[in-house]
Amino acid sequence: MVEISYHMAGTFPRANLSDGISLLNISVELSPLNEPFTAIPENKRAVGSIANIPNFIDTGLVEAHFLDYLQDKATVSFPWSMIDKITPRPDAQVQELLRADGFDDNETIITSRNTYTAPLVNAEEAEYLVIEKDFPNGCPPLDLGGVMFTDRETVDNVERMKVCTCLNPLHTALAIHGCLLDYTLISAEMKDDDLRNLVTQMGYLKAMPVTTAARSSPPPLTLCWQNCSRL
Repeated sequence: MVEISYHMAGTFPRANLSDGISLLNISVELSPLNEPFTAIPENKRAVGSIANIPNFIDTGLVEAHFLDYLQDKATVSFPWSMIDKITPRPDAQVQELLRADGFDDNETIITSRNTYTAPLVNAEEAEYLVIEKDFPNGCPPLDLGGVMFTDRETVDNVERMKVCTCLNPLHTALAIHGCLLDYTLISAEMKDDDLRNLVTQMGYLKAMPVTTAARSSPPPLTLCWQNCSRL
């Protein structure tokens, strides 16, 4: 793996290096057997590394026919996916609650690159994962765990609805105006009548007329869920 990374470091942008290594593993393990497989990118509407396949082949690490294998849609698929799961850094209040329950060894560790980690994960209860149903080798029963399978257009619409209208713009508005009013928590900002009215009007009066509808999650219901539960 070190040798692979060395050869590819000058060919791929830093962000795509792991994708390139994954493609190399696929070429070694699957392409000689013409085995079907599905690669699901995390929260990506397209696999960025596919555009770099010609450069990847130029490294000499794989055969040229590998490109034909990857482009055979009957054998290989790269379904679009969209995940919404906010997981902030470890929270001191959550750590105190755990200490009260006897979980004392839960201190936050800050790495040399300023990454915060701890033996706990505090995250909001709300979550959903939408995946394009495109599996040449059979679809795994992920829907039993709550995953929503749909077509590519709906995956795209769900992401646009969340990112462009129903959540991200409201978060941004609360973050900026809340900081000006000395708030440090989104949940506290939503208790402020003026801020709550701001995002409510943004959502229903400004966003709804232009939002992208998604069959799996109608915009009005999604917006109500964001405002009334998540925020």
